[in-house]
Amino acid sequence: MTEKFLVELDLNVVGAEQKVFRYELRDAFWNALDQNEILGGDVEVCIEARRTAGDIFNIAINAQGAVETLCDRCLERMSLPVCASDVVRASYGSADEWADEDMLTPMNRSSKLDLAWLIYEIVVTSLPTTRFHKDGECNEEMTKRISTGGDDSSR
Repeated sequence: MTEKFLVELDLNVVGAEQKVFRYELRDAFWNALDQNEILGGDVEVCIEARRTAGDIFNIAINAQGAVETLCDRCLERMSLPVCASDVVRASYGSADEWADEDMLTPMNRSSKLDLAWLIYEIVVTSLPTTRFHKDGECNEEMTKRISTGGDDSSR
């Protein structure tokens, strides 16, 4: 049985020369992940990978675009820009073989890595911790409720 990866990187096709992979992550990608922070989006991901010493691989991940999340004030959807990057290392074998706990290793003695969750983490940690619409863009009804403390008796 072959595994279906959302963002697959096959280490067997990566050599000493840098190899570039590009992915366009749309709503279906964000919805397929087991998460509830990002509701959708359009993010372009560029992965640059190359083999270094032995079976160690350097993988640079760059993500740019926009994602949909909820406004912390009015709880309506809002779009936030994404510009995030990180560099990780990977190798064949099991995680037990490496003293470096940050080393990525393929599952089941495969050469393929699923980078979907790593990309999600890179993107979500690049977002602001508090997320608000620009002034005047929040849902008016919710803004009124917040400013009156939710008390409808003043109407």
